[in-house]
Amino acid sequence: MTVGLLVSVMLPLVGMLSMGMDTSLKAGINTVGSRITSQLMGEVQQAKWEELDRWNDRTFYFDDQGLVIRDAGQEGMAAFTAQVKVSNEGVTLTTQSSQKNEWQRKVTTVVSPANGKRGEQLLNDALTALAEGKPMPASVRVGHSLVTKTSKDT
Repeated sequence: MTVGLLVSVMLPLVGMLSMGMDTSLKAGINTVGSRITSQLMGEVQQAKWEELDRWNDRTFYFDDQGLVIRDAGQEGMAAFTAQVKVSNEGVTLTTQSSQKNEWQRKVTTVVSPANGKRGEQLLNDALTALAEGKPMPASVRVGHSLVTKTSKDT
């Protein structure tokens, strides 16, 4: 009888433990993904207006702490893959107007919690979903921002 009671109490606890570990993993991925998104957005916003095109379609690799991997030989050890997309000059801010604001550009960052082919596939799936207005893969972080040309850029 004691063994039956012990099993009936321990079995749900083991299930809750695995669920808690899964939730903790997802929270960690979201936290690091948000940090990477913020870092990339900050760097793009600090770039000179004339140099924004250099950021378009650039791919970055990060370790499990969200630090950039600069050594090309270590990209296989990356835990996250990120890509930056910069729109052409001129952003239409409302749906009621077709006038483009030539002083603004839209920046999108996509962060995948994977490396190598899997990471690139998640990035491509996310970018395709964005372009087609479809749901994003759950594990991918996406950030959007506007960069505005100011007088300091001229």
